[in-house]
Amino acid sequence: MFTADRDLVVLEPAVFRDAAHLSQVLFAGMCSLDQTLVLTDAPPPECPEIAAGGVALIDGVAMEIVQRAGERELVVSLPRPDRAAAAVAWRTLASARIEVRGFSSLIAVVHRRLLADLGMSAGGPNADVSREMVMNPDDWRNVETLGSLSLICTAAAAMRGDDDPMWGKAEHYRREHAAARRSLVVRVDRDADGVADRELRVQSGRLRRG
Repeated sequence: MFTADRDLVVLEPAVFRDAAHLSQVLFAGMCSLDQTLVLTDAPPPECPEIAAGGVALIDGVAMEIVQRAGERELVVSLPRPDRAAAAVAWRTLASARIEVRGFSSLIAVVHRRLLADLGMSAGGPNADVSREMVMNPDDWRNVETLGSLSLICTAAAAMRGDDDPMWGKAEHYRREHAAARRSLVVRVDRDADGVADRELRVQSGRLRRG
């Protein structure tokens, strides 16, 4: 998958509040926070979501995990639009509740659908294309993130009343995802020479060789 939980928060800051029941709790406990350094009382489990790209809720505030610095240490930041930017400190807390939550199972649904739409699933015409060959991962990530938010918001809205504001968010992300998906062109470099030799499009499924 190209999308991580932090990408969801950048676009929809309240997603871990409004759709918490749809996320998986990966770790919960107590911690201290010194600007950008978290020290947990117990070691979180080793898993991809509790590392760079994950999201830690510290006293209910969504913080992006920038780095897993040690067995009990996490470097965190307020969500950054640019993954390469310096970590942004929130505050210092001697004791705080920490939860690491993730939507990886729902992101995976959108990722698999996109693989199929691009013909990259097993048996598809572009099944030989791997993640490492994609030259424009940010474009893919944008489509995958919007699709994930559409799925999450729709699922959350379905559990509420017909006039709940979450339906508006679900429709917004549905439209944004559809538009981004239609315009997506995945540039592929199969021989690792730095030049794209294939372009994949969702709509037609056709490829153009360079």
